Amino acid sequence: MSTEFNEKSGVGAEDTGDDVNYVYKNVMQDKQQKRTWSVISLALAILSILLVYFSWVGLILSLAAGVCAVISRKNLEYFDKPSLFGLIIAIFGVVFSLSGIIFADVIKTFFM
Repeated sequence: MSTEFNEKSGVGAEDTGDDVNYVYKNVMQDKQQKRTWSVISLALAILSILLVYFSWVGLILSLAAGVCAVISRKNLEYFDKPSLFGLIIAIFGVVFSLSGIIFADVIKTFFM
């Protein structure tokens, strides 16, 4: 390690913290901007669970949440927490919505 004096800042070259600033500015800020899809995925998944009573709406929202989670995965190159939770909740939303649709058809068939 060199302890050369940095004339601009008045500190040694090893104390500038340029590596940390570079990582934050160039890597982390880009990742923050790409997390929009994961937040959308989580919001749609929660909305699909809340609207599971309206089976078709819940199914469409669940599928949209799954697509947004996959887009987020493609942008970030990994599943972050919101997109992973959005995908898991979306799977439950699909299952609940499909079971509601099937149950409603069975009720209509046998009782009407």
